[in-house]
Amino acid sequence: MAKPPNIFVYSCRNHSLFDSTCKLLDRLINKEKYIIYQLQESEQWQKHCQLLVINTSPHDIPRNIMTQLKIYFDGGGKMVCLGGYFTSLIPWDSYIEPPGPCLDEVVGNPYQLAIGQGIKNQIILLGQKEVETNLSGALDTLGISLKSDTETNLTPLYCCSKSSSILKAFFQSLSKNGLCNEALDSYSLPCGDNRVVPVVRAPQDSLPLQLTNFPDVFIRSKVVSSTQKLLWDNTLLASPKLSVAILADRQVDGIGRGSNQWISPLGSLSLSCHCSFSSTSPLGSKLPFIQYLMGVAAIQSLKSLTSPSLPVGLKWPNDIYTTNGTKIGGILVNCSVKGTSIMCCVGIGINLNNSEPTVSVAGLSGQKSLDTSEVACVFLDAFKREMDMFNSKGVEAFVERYKEAWIHGNETKVKVQVEGHDCEAVIVGIDKDGFLLVQNITSGKFFSVQPDGNSFDMLSNLIAVKARK
Repeated sequence: MAKPPNIFVYSCRNHSLFDSTCKLLDRLINKEKYIIYQLQESEQWQKHCQLLVINTSPHDIPRNIMTQLKIYFDGGGKMVCLGGYFTSLIPWDSYIEPPGPCLDEVVGNPYQLAIGQGIKNQIILLGQKEVETNLSGALDTLGISLKSDTETNLTPLYCCSKSSSILKAFFQSLSKNGLCNEALDSYSLPCGDNRVVPVVRAPQDSLPLQLTNFPDVFIRSKVVSSTQKLLWDNTLLASPKLSVAILADRQVDGIGRGSNQWISPLGSLSLSCHCSFSSTSPLGSKLPFIQYLMGVAAIQSLKSLTSPSLPVGLKWPNDIYTTNGTKIGGILVNCSVKGTSIMCCVGIGINLNNSEPTVSVAGLSGQKSLDTSEVACVFLDAFKREMDMFNSKGVEAFVERYKEAWIHGNETKVKVQVEGHDCEAVIVGIDKDGFLLVQNITSGKFFSVQPDGNSFDMLSNLIAVKARK
């Protein structure tokens, strides 16, 4: 499976050291190309790693991690070692048995390394005093794309609606906070880091032609911090009485599942929608399905705007992949319950026109480009239609539509832990509660399974939660 290139930081579970290293890297790297992760000992990280940054003493690195580092290095992996902990490229055989290849000591400055077997520009060592001044050059030497000198400023949020009365009510709700002017056409919204962005009424002629009555308010912006954060963190925008969507050309602080970052360069689709529904509705009692509804709506929309044979599908539970195994999109859902109402903020990011960091929908379809506003409106309409159908026809009817949209065939094999023992199984569907349903190849038994927490491949090392008849 192909995913965007990642930079891993290993600090031996020292979270403050990890945070400070991330802040240092954030100032230097091109965040539209890389995501920074903390290296977890339990994860298979090597195939997803573009660069490994080590900020801990080699004497504190467990033997199993040191073994992984050797495998990564032998495979051509690139590393930067910070803080002067590594005064030389230590012999791996000091830490690994059986012995590995011995690495020569550093000669000259940090950019001129003599590494065993003639491998150059693969590892760079920086002392404590060299980190601030030389890290940028070290990253550049190792082929890491650096941030441009120009800072990206956030842009206003332009609001529109099919209903002038709804838009008026929306701005009136903002004015109750005393931050909207009397003309009801300008509002300053806090968006973190002591920054604010204007929220303004868009000209009526800027209303997207494909916009339907859902959502109630459609917001467009060129550059935002994160569409998901703007809606989820700002109750001023996310009214329980109105559905609101935000579409941005770029995100400078996009978020993914858990604490993961999300790369959102120019040309990608970055869209979030806030809506609410009753906890007593069919969808309200089956919340895990909201991400599946989003996925089906996305695949339907992309194919309707390009070609029914567009080679994309859903990888369980919430990723969009090409049929040859390249990730081009993902889905994020936040929900909260207040009384009998469920507030839901759903976000989706898709490589629409951007060829980096992987491939784009436009490239797959042979089109020069796709209109992001049109795609967003068609998707939102499909999402609303899927929610209505789920509430009227239930789980069983939807599961069949979901299976038509995913990339898993009857031969997709996974490893499953059943009562502490590993077994091989094949994917057969999802159950009525939203868990992945698999069948044990040996026994023929069916199990509902969930991920073990691996943030890079949700289908790796699944854990059985219940047996099915």
